[in-house]
Amino acid sequence: MDNQLLSQDEAFHNCFFYFVKALGVMSLEPAAQYETMGKFNVAWEIKHDVLDAGISLQSWPGLYLGKAEKDEIARFVVSVKALPQAALMSTEDAVHHPNWTSLRVGAARLIQLLELPVKNNLEFFQIKSAK
Repeated sequence: MDNQLLSQDEAFHNCFFYFVKALGVMSLEPAAQYETMGKFNVAWEIKHDVLDAGISLQSWPGLYLGKAEKDEIARFVVSVKALPQAALMSTEDAVHHPNWTSLRVGAARLIQLLELPVKNNLEFFQIKSAK
C-alpha cells in the first residue's frame, strides 16, 4: 500500500463525493434510507455522514466552492445538528421523525444548488480513472 498523502485536489474531491453521497441518502424516503444504510443505527449514521464532510467543506481552503455554496452547506449543517435525540434513536422509527421531512427536502435542494461542483467532482474522478 502506498503511504503518499492525498493532494489537496484529491482530498477535496473525496470529501465532496462522500458529502453528496450522504445528502443523497438523506434525501431518500425512510424505507429507502433504512435499506441503503444497512438497517442499524440509520438516523445516527446519516447524520454523522453529512456532518463529517459538511463541516470540513464549509471551511475548505481554495476555490473549490464559492462563498454562497459554503454558506448553504453551513446552513444545512446547522439544521442537521439540530436533530433532536428522538430523531436519532437506533430504531427504524427514528427516520420517520417529523424533523427528517425538512432535512430530506433540504438535502435534495442542496444537491441541486451544488450542481456545478457535483459536475466538477464527477469529471475529476473520470479523469483520474482514465490515467
